[in-house]
Amino acid sequence: MALQIRRGLEADRTSFTPNEGELLYVTDTGSVYIGDGTTAGGTLVTGDVVNDTSPSLGGDLNLNSNDIVGTGNINITGTITATGNINLGDESTDSISVVGSLTTNLTPALDSNVDIGTNSLRWRNGYFTGLKVDGQIDAIAVNSRLVADDSTISFDPTSGVFDGTFIGNVTGNVTGTLDGDVTGNVTGNVTGTLDGDVTGSVFGDDSSVIVDGLAGEVVGKVRTTETLELNVAVSTLIRGTGLSQPGAIGPQLVFRSSTGTIEAPTTVVGGTTGDALGEFQGLGYDGSDYQTSGILRIATDLDTTVAPGVVPGRVMMITANSSGNLVNLLVFNSEGKLGIGTPRPDEKLHVNNGNAKIDGFVQFGSLTSTERDALTAANGMVIYNSTNDRFEGRQAGAWINLDDGTAATP
Repeated sequence: MALQIRRGLEADRTSFTPNEGELLYVTDTGSVYIGDGTTAGGTLVTGDVVNDTSPSLGGDLNLNSNDIVGTGNINITGTITATGNINLGDESTDSISVVGSLTTNLTPALDSNVDIGTNSLRWRNGYFTGLKVDGQIDAIAVNSRLVADDSTISFDPTSGVFDGTFIGNVTGNVTGTLDGDVTGNVTGNVTGTLDGDVTGSVFGDDSSVIVDGLAGEVVGKVRTTETLELNVAVSTLIRGTGLSQPGAIGPQLVFRSSTGTIEAPTTVVGGTTGDALGEFQGLGYDGSDYQTSGILRIATDLDTTVAPGVVPGRVMMITANSSGNLVNLLVFNSEGKLGIGTPRPDEKLHVNNGNAKIDGFVQFGSLTSTERDALTAANGMVIYNSTNDRFEGRQAGAWINLDDGTAATP
C-alpha cells in the first residue's frame, strides 16, 4: 500500500499550518515542506525529491556503521579524510589511477614488510632526489653518479671511475685500478701489480695457509713461473732469524733442483758439464743495464755419477774480469780439492796457469823415507824428510837433496 501525504499548489500552501512532523508536497514546484505546528506552510526540505538529479546534503551524513554499496562512480571535489583503513580494489585486475600529487610521506605500516612492484610487474623509471638503501640493490646496469654523504662524487659513469669507500661484498670481476685499501677476503685471481700492504692470510687452492697474516709468517710453498722480484730501498734485502744449537743445523736457505719438470722431476747428472743446482749472483748497474759481476754457484761435480742417495757436488766462485767475461774460477769439489783457474783440481790445492804469493811462511809436509817412497811421485815435488832431516825434491825421476843436489838417502 502506498503512503500518500498532503499535497497542493504553492498558492495554497501558506493558507494552513501543518502539524509537527507532517509533510506537505507542492505539486507545481516539486518541493517538500515539513510542519512544526506553528509555521504557516511548513519549512522547506532542501533538495528536490523527484525532479532534482543532483541532490546535495544539507549537513553531515552519518552512516551509523552501515556501508555505501552499489555500482557506479563517486565524484568528489574537495578533500576525503578517512581516519580508518582504505581498501582500493579487491583483485589484481582492478586499476587505480592517481592523477594528483602526493604531499606527504608514503610510509608502510610495518618495517621491511611490503614491496613496490613484483618480480614480474615492475615499475619503469623512478626519479628521486636521494636514495637511501640499507639492504641490497640488484640491477642489470646502473647509469648514475654515486654521491657520498659529504657531496663528493664516488662514482662517475662518464669516466667509469669509482673514487670512495666501498663497504660490502663484490661478486664478479673488477677491471681497472684499485687505489685504496681492501678490508675483507678476496676469492679469485688478482692480475696486476699490488703496491701496498696486505693484512691477512693467503691460502692455497687446498685451503692450506701460505701466508699467516696474524703471525706474520710464510708457512707454505710459493710457486711461480715468473721471476720473483723483491725491490727495497735499503741495503738489507732479506734478513732471516732462526735457531741454532750445538751440533745441530742452523737456519737454511735451500735450493732444490732437478731436470724434467717440477711435477715430474728427473735425475740430475755430473758427467762432463755438471748440472747447476743453485747460485747467488751479484749484478751492478753500468749506466744502461745491470751486469753480472760475480756468482757463487752450487752444482753437481764433474766426471761423477749421481746415484740414489748420492749427488756429488762442487762449489764455484766465478767473477767477471776487466772485459766483463766470467772466466775466473775457484772450485771446491766433491773430493775436497780446491782449484784456482781450473774446474778439475788434481790436488788439495791446484793453481792453474798462475803464480802463488805468500806473505807468511810455507811449511812443507814432513815425511819419513818410508812415507816418501809410498807417494805417487812426480817431478817437482818438495818434502821435508824427517828421517834424515833434509829438504828433498823430485828431479828427473829421482829424489835429491836440495841443499847439495846429491841423491837422497833411501
